[in-house]
Amino acid sequence: MTTERQRHPVLIMTLGGLEVAALVGVVYCILALLGMQACDLATCTLVYYTAFFAVSAICVLAILRWKRWGVVGLATTTATVAVIDLLQGASTMTDFMAVMILIAAAATLLRQAWPHME
Repeated sequence: MTTERQRHPVLIMTLGGLEVAALVGVVYCILALLGMQACDLATCTLVYYTAFFAVSAICVLAILRWKRWGVVGLATTTATVAVIDLLQGASTMTDFMAVMILIAAAATLLRQAWPHME
């Protein structure tokens, strides 16, 4: 007997929102790098955020395809960006804690799906 893999509706909506946000972030950063979008960030910072958004988009797609590496990659990338932003003074401790809470919430949503992932 085969058990069909099913995602929780909240997880589907969350991953869909993350994918849209990541893709919008990539497009915005690329436009800013090309000078077609006003932005106050330095070029190296824009490259850094472009890479973050691109990796996030890839990881979300992997999660939607039941790949465990997508979960690990998204959590690691997000936590790394949160730490770097905190150390650079681009965010506050409250922002950092909010990101950590979001990662914990995502882990809770993915807990049931984890055994079914490849």
